[in-house]
Amino acid sequence: MLKINRILVPTDFSDHARAALTYAHELAEAFGARVDVLHVIEEAALALVYGIEAVSPGLIDLKARTRAALQEMLGAEAGEHAGGVYVEVGHPAVTIVRCADEIGTDLVVISSHGRTGFRRFVMGSVAESVVRTASCPVITVKSGGKPGQGVHTGVHEESTAAASR
Repeated sequence: MLKINRILVPTDFSDHARAALTYAHELAEAFGARVDVLHVIEEAALALVYGIEAVSPGLIDLKARTRAALQEMLGAEAGEHAGGVYVEVGHPAVTIVRCADEIGTDLVVISSHGRTGFRRFVMGSVAESVVRTASCPVITVKSGGKPGQGVHTGVHEESTAAASR
């Protein structure tokens, strides 16, 4: 039988990501699992978006404020299934996969913003990259999905083997 103890939900604080957290909470209730959340601060965006440098007191403050926001969101959404909160700096897809491996995640639940065409080509798809490279199963929650709809599994052969551990 498939055992899920830890579910990781990467978040960018969007409504799409909150929907993924809701799905993760429902799964956590069904499996008796805990839900961890992760926010990745893109290193390339530090100066442009946040107006701070990679090594500065501003980054320490940003990480602390982000961690507090994650804790509040996780407590409100996951309740008794709330696990850890993680704030990392790096490339989102790579950092999500690395964090999932490091903390022993059994399942990643990630939102998909549903970009297509040129926007997807230019911006890429974090969710798609995580599905392709994660060592555990990944569920993507389609943007605009309603509870019970819009959930797609992205499990590749290596993920299936990892889940049976």
